[in-house]
Amino acid sequence: MDFSSVAEYQGTLIHAIEGAMTHEIERSVQETIQEVMDENVYSYKREELDPYRRKKQGGLQDRANLTPKLTTTYIGDSLEMTLIIEATAPWQTSEDAQKTGIPLGEAVEIGEEMHGAGARPFMEDAEEKYEERFANELKHQLVLRGF
Repeated sequence: MDFSSVAEYQGTLIHAIEGAMTHEIERSVQETIQEVMDENVYSYKREELDPYRRKKQGGLQDRANLTPKLTTTYIGDSLEMTLIIEATAPWQTSEDAQKTGIPLGEAVEIGEEMHGAGARPFMEDAEEKYEERFANELKHQLVLRGF
């Protein structure tokens, strides 16, 4: 890549980072959340929970329900990007949603209306697990994009 100015280089780099964050990094974070859900949420075995477990078919592990949002903030010469992924899976029935008044992901995290399963936090654990490999993954994605 040839650049005629630092500003052009900076703009291209930011665009590459945003592309990596909204594609490969986002998918990788979702996969990490799914792995931690297997460990923290779905490792809890009880027959009466089985009918409620939708996992990747409309449940907590379904990528469509791991909703990403990337925000980019410029502070002077600094750039801050935040990728937030929320567990937005719907409850099995609208009655469950009305009873608790909170999203299913939050209910699993705190153990609300979980048929005795108790709290099974997963988002913070997934964040910690992913932090360990984030820098290397971002570097890899930038190399693939020519940096």
